Amino acid sequence: MLSCGQGTPSAIAEVGRLAPGHRITELQAAGYGAVQAISGVLYAKGSQPLDTKALAVNPALASLAALLYRTNDMSMVSCNYRLADNPTAKQIAAAATQTMLANGVLTEAELQAESTIFFVTDDPTNPN
Repeated sequence: MLSCGQGTPSAIAEVGRLAPGHRITELQAAGYGAVQAISGVLYAKGSQPLDTKALAVNPALASLAALLYRTNDMSMVSCNYRLADNPTAKQIAAAATQTMLANGVLTEAELQAESTIFFVTDDPTNPN
């Protein structure tokens, strides 16, 4: 069994970046459980497995990629679900969390729930 931070991280979701001039409602109308995140990035979810090939060619998306459960930057890896073992990761998560709260992506109750876990990962839709 691999310990925390070893091996290749697996995908936990699909994320996409909206194409200019498109809205998330286009994806929702097409039956995708898309949830607006930050800066045009969305999280695609659903109870059924996503048809990623069809979603990837949807004109409302500029890009689509798998979201990994952890970053590939080993200096940001945390083995604690609240990031308590990595102050830098915890600081990044705190800033991101405040942005998500301010934009209605998360509620304070969701943030404070015992079941809420934090991951620092890479944005696979950002070419930079």
